[in-house]
Amino acid sequence: MHWNPGHELQNGRLIIQGSLGHGGFGITYKALHTGFNAPVVIKTPNAFLRNDPEYLKYVDRFIREAQILARLENDPHPHIVRVKDFFKEKFGTETAHCLVMEFIEGKNLLELVQERGRLSETNALGLICPIAEALGQFHGLGAVHRDVTP
Repeated sequence: MHWNPGHELQNGRLIIQGSLGHGGFGITYKALHTGFNAPVVIKTPNAFLRNDPEYLKYVDRFIREAQILARLENDPHPHIVRVKDFFKEKFGTETAHCLVMEFIEGKNLLELVQERGRLSETNALGLICPIAEALGQFHGLGAVHRDVTP
């Protein structure tokens, strides 16, 4: 299952604009939230995982992640994205779990390093410290972020 630009979710409330990337578990899309007329991110499990005998465990983990992120709404962290919604979407004969989060314009760390080259220690620490603080709060709620790479 892959959603192409223009694909509508939730009866047209969300319109896929393109893929942002994918990790070992999920794929993320940029979408337009038509009610807010604002961009959002939609994360959903990768379709190839459906053949994995552990698929239901992955989905349970995904649901727990969504619940933990939603709990952060009570005590938001400035470096953790905000949750907007969580729902299931029918796609042909399959059902996809979808986590909708705020979209933050910018580059990821890999793009930044590729563009600027090696970062100075000061610049690197200025990026790494807020990330570590956010991960600490996320882990403190019992979650493990599995897509963090050096």
